[in-house]
Amino acid sequence: MNVADYLARINYAGQLEPTLENLRKITLAHKLAVPYTNMQIHGGPRIRLDLKKQFENIVTNRGGGVCYELNGLFVWLLRELGYKVICVESAFFSDGKFTCQRHHFVITVDFDDLGRYMVDPGWIMVGPMKFVTMVPYYDGHHVYRIRHVPDQADNWYYFEKHKKTILDRDGCILKQGPSVTKPTSGFCDEECAKEESSHWQFEQRINDTEHQFEDFVDMIDHLYEPDCIITKNVALVRMNENSYSLAFGDTAYTKEVVDHFTDKIIKEDKLTTNAEVEYVVKNKFRIALHHPVNFFKS
Repeated sequence: MNVADYLARINYAGQLEPTLENLRKITLAHKLAVPYTNMQIHGGPRIRLDLKKQFENIVTNRGGGVCYELNGLFVWLLRELGYKVICVESAFFSDGKFTCQRHHFVITVDFDDLGRYMVDPGWIMVGPMKFVTMVPYYDGHHVYRIRHVPDQADNWYYFEKHKKTILDRDGCILKQGPSVTKPTSGFCDEECAKEESSHWQFEQRINDTEHQFEDFVDMIDHLYEPDCIITKNVALVRMNENSYSLAFGDTAYTKEVVDHFTDKIIKEDKLTTNAEVEYVVKNKFRIALHHPVNFFKS
């Protein structure tokens, strides 16, 4: 394991001093280069949380991985570069409820003079987002906010995403988002973060207790349980500069970012067979597959 090979994998050749600006550039480079994929769960060798194994998979073999793999290895990189990293646990919001805690973990980086920032290469938000409540953050794709969970201790937070209007390929409205009248240039409007809750959707529930990478090893067993959302779904994420591609459930699509509050679907594929999943993985998400996909059971 070495830093130079990791940086080459994510196409990063910039400055390495542990500053907020360099963290922003390194995180973006990672998001653009390394996809999220749960394909190994659907037919591949069983996932093991081992940093050398993750380095081989992600860096040497130019693969992707699930959040524990991507974020675990990214924590190693940041610490090698001198960043002060604190890992915290979170739960995803899915099917109208939160998963168990530690289903996901996010990375926070503490800058003594600037405060604490959150990054998450293992899912969608780019970052770094300042870890403060009720201040909006736009990462080039979505607007997010953090707020305290009501009637809970101070270390419990909701991580939320502002709802969007979705356009089809012809520019017609498929889904109307909240009516937003605020300007989108130079976006830094605290009033947006204080909008009514109906304008926002839950993404995660974060418990701000420090964890180590090893604390998530037992969660691999959970990923293989029949009722786990990762086991039940094809889950793929690839970020691009002005668009992002997602596959979840039986649909893969690419959305172009029109503005802070509007997305336009530019590609969409329905997934009904393992062969279709393999095609989308290889050709739409540009992920190398080293095993057959066994998601759709005959």
